[in-house]
Amino acid sequence: MAGRLAIGVAVAACFLTTGGLYAQGPASATAPTVAAPNAYFGSAPDGSVGTPDMYGNYGPGNADAAPGGYPPQAGPHGYLPQSAYPPQYQAPPAPPVRPTNVSTDCGGVTQVSDSDDVGETPFEEILSRVSRNVIFNVDYINWTLSRPGNDLIGAMPTLATLNPAQNQIVNNFGAGFLPFFPAANTLLKNPNVFFPVNNGFARAYNTEPFSLSENSGIKATLVLPMTFGLAELSGFTLQHANTTANMGGLPQGSADNFPPDENFAAIPVKVNGINSAALGLYSQSFEAGFSSLVFGGEFNIYFNPIVPKEYGLLFRPMVGFRYMGIQEDFNVAAQNPGVATTTIFSRTINNIYGPQVGFRLELVTQWFTIGADPRVMVGVNQFASSVDSFDPTLGGNSDYISTARFSAVGAIDAYVKIPIHERVKLYAAYNLFVASDISRPQSQIDYNVNESSGGVFTNDIHLNLSHENFVADGFSVGLEFNF
Repeated sequence: MAGRLAIGVAVAACFLTTGGLYAQGPASATAPTVAAPNAYFGSAPDGSVGTPDMYGNYGPGNADAAPGGYPPQAGPHGYLPQSAYPPQYQAPPAPPVRPTNVSTDCGGVTQVSDSDDVGETPFEEILSRVSRNVIFNVDYINWTLSRPGNDLIGAMPTLATLNPAQNQIVNNFGAGFLPFFPAANTLLKNPNVFFPVNNGFARAYNTEPFSLSENSGIKATLVLPMTFGLAELSGFTLQHANTTANMGGLPQGSADNFPPDENFAAIPVKVNGINSAALGLYSQSFEAGFSSLVFGGEFNIYFNPIVPKEYGLLFRPMVGFRYMGIQEDFNVAAQNPGVATTTIFSRTINNIYGPQVGFRLELVTQWFTIGADPRVMVGVNQFASSVDSFDPTLGGNSDYISTARFSAVGAIDAYVKIPIHERVKLYAAYNLFVASDISRPQSQIDYNVNESSGGVFTNDIHLNLSHENFVADGFSVGLEFNF
């Protein structure tokens, strides 16, 4: 029995010393490195040259000290194939190779690119999500602007100026014969109706004929979705609105018509700040024009609906900022034969801006959306005003001022949206906004001349600041694109 045991121990020792038995589990990472006397140093079955182990060393037995139980690597002359080792010593499978797209350009150069997306940073991920939900509107707008008030082009003349020979005229032609004169025993008070002057008849004009309706423009809106709601940036501009009065000369007829004497366009003026009988009379031509340019923009945050839902009535509170520009010109040109033209040019530039609040109320259905978007801005009007005038007899004068005043703007858009495509909607709206304390050029002119003690008159037409409300309303139509 003892002999058989000795023989068994001897055989086991022989196998262990010659490497005939494999360990039944992975070697410990802290185990000492033992050289394998039977390591294979020949070339690999495919004829390739041996590779270093994971530690960069050549030679037998290096993998014994490697963590994870990887198989020994061959020395500089070759290596054993992986299949020659038991499963527990085989290296884990290599990660799958990502497919590549191979393309050849016109020059025959092969280009290889990954088909998978490169990992995105958090900022790039945000931009990617936003870009997939951007809403863009482009609209045609057609708005009517409030026309200038019925301001007299000139100062109000005295009653004696308008009625210098009323009794004589009534006695000669009969009461009520002249359609532009009142009945007997009444006084003419409207300088826009013909009144007699020494050598004929004259009339003044006002801004009543001016119209600023149906002005075309464009509006664009960009909406970015946020976690807390919608960020909306919009801007609009109208074309230059122009209107003229009495273009081409005096409208009261020729000398062949009644009244038979010479006809004049009149610009009444004050003398030393007091209403007077002084008139600027022009027999060749008289023209007046008005132009208006309106533009602006808004940036608003519309918060998520108070009661979120896909369809139904949605209410979104809003805060934002508005800017609006109103630039207007008023000009007069009157001429007598053979002398320079008398000109008056008045300009105002209004810059209105400030914070605004409001809300958006929408009824959303699968087939259409109806909404209203009222907003109120409280801010300032930083404006500049100027008046320049010239007369060949009185000379020229200029006046300018730049200051600020309180201003408020109220606006509302009532709209409907109808889907016509998966990502396109038809948009139509009625637009209204009202701005307060706006300077307008026709109402800020003080028609005055100064008379010195020697009876010499000099031009003193200057600014007399005023303010009024400005209204614009109309419709807009366009398309809404959802990317």
